[in-house]
Amino acid sequence: MLEIWWQKAQDWIARMFDKIFGKLPSPQSRNDTLAWILIAISLSVLAVWIKRMAERREPESVRIPIPFAPSEKSWRTWLAEAKAASGEGRWRDAVHLAYWAGISNLEEHGAWIPDRARTPREYLQLSFAHPLHNELAALTSRFEVIWYGKGDAEASDFNEAVRHLEALGCR
Repeated sequence: MLEIWWQKAQDWIARMFDKIFGKLPSPQSRNDTLAWILIAISLSVLAVWIKRMAERREPESVRIPIPFAPSEKSWRTWLAEAKAASGEGRWRDAVHLAYWAGISNLEEHGAWIPDRARTPREYLQLSFAHPLHNELAALTSRFEVIWYGKGDAEASDFNEAVRHLEALGCR
């Protein structure tokens, strides 16, 4: 039964070849032509795929600060502003600025390519494989409660943020 279907398929292909290419001298010529057509189609698909992959590829990590991205300012500037806010008793602002000091420090050290549209949770996801992920997670958690949760902040919150920053390498 399978042989009958195979023969019918071959006959149909032969008829299509005859319509497209005219009468080919032998079944071997048909097979050769079919093989070359399949090779040409495969190479065309491969070329299109390679072209699309090359276009999709992001440029190598060129570190150009993006306006309003954390790395636009050095982490040292963020930290200085955080300490100034803490000196004025503005603990919420101090924790907020300390958080961005940590993010800027990680960006400066190539943890990710700067993107001003990222949320704290997205920074946390990007840092998942980073050895300092746990420190950033603790800093982010406290920052989110204070800043987005509109929680009150105290000197102890800022001191905790500074401890996490030091662990992240902000010294």
